[in-house]
Amino acid sequence: MEREYLERLVWILEAIQSLEGSPTDSAESRAALRKLRSLAGAAPAGLKKMRPSIDWDALCAIDKGGKAPGDRFLGRVLPEAKTTILDEFNLDSGKLVHAGRTDASFAAIFDTSLSGRAVRCLYMDGVLSSAEHADGSPALLYPPVVMRSFEMLGDPRRGLVIGVAGGTMVGILRRAFLKMHVDAVDVDRGAVALGKKYFSLKGNGRTSIHIADGREFVQAAKAKYGIIVIDAFCGISPVPGMATVEFVSEAKAALDSGGVCAINIIAKVERGGYLQYAYCTWRSVFRNVFLIPLCSEGGVFNVVLIATDADSKGFESQNADAIYRMDFDKSKVFTDKDNRIRELSPY
Repeated sequence: MEREYLERLVWILEAIQSLEGSPTDSAESRAALRKLRSLAGAAPAGLKKMRPSIDWDALCAIDKGGKAPGDRFLGRVLPEAKTTILDEFNLDSGKLVHAGRTDASFAAIFDTSLSGRAVRCLYMDGVLSSAEHADGSPALLYPPVVMRSFEMLGDPRRGLVIGVAGGTMVGILRRAFLKMHVDAVDVDRGAVALGKKYFSLKGNGRTSIHIADGREFVQAAKAKYGIIVIDAFCGISPVPGMATVEFVSEAKAALDSGGVCAINIIAKVERGGYLQYAYCTWRSVFRNVFLIPLCSEGGVFNVVLIATDADSKGFESQNADAIYRMDFDKSKVFTDKDNRIRELSPY
């Protein structure tokens, strides 16, 4: 999603929210109406074309000439616009809690509900990056799949999370391994600040938060990790520098003997294309690599890739129905010099 397009929609939503429950003739409402009219009037043609269900003409006419619109008018136009904008984030309902640019992205945070439970969602450039219940437990589908990899671990004393967002995976590791110290790494200082303020991310004696490039951190790491979780994206696409065989070798060198890497990726579930290359790239370095997709074959959704040199017979047996089988082809790998990630990624 183009950032300018996303920002314009979010600012319109923010103005609509400020009008809800306020008298139309109040100073605050008048200011919000003027802001809404200005935003709609300055909306680029591309935005209007992509979201024709918003009554742009009506928004542009709001408070024109200093005459406040009637409640019936607002009761039709504003709810329709709000619903349309929330649909952009695949939300049926929700309240915008925060919006603004970070160092590397545009963030929007919503409070909404899922299956009757309150959920807080973090979108980075329109991509859902974190979702937590009020107690900090994960509301997304892929973290429990990552947790399956814990079956192959003993009692690791150190873990690494690359791609922090709201801190969900950091919290999962801390709760699962009570003696573990977690290094949490993210290149976006602003995103980390949001994780601390609005989500469960906390730095303390058992968690060290590092603002750094994920690959550079791995290359310089002196500690050995029992588990490395990689949950880093460029928008919805993989980070090219953390998807090559050279990086996979660097990650393996940072693991304890028998350690595990768990990677959240988004790909089309098929025997070919990006997923084939991702599997073969990791399989060229690790003895055991497993793909567990969260959708059926042919769909595009989260796929958790788990790589380890540890004995994985028990894990493979217990997860046989969930594992997506892939053949290893050593010619299909991503390298720093021959990096076709952008070409093969579905995004």
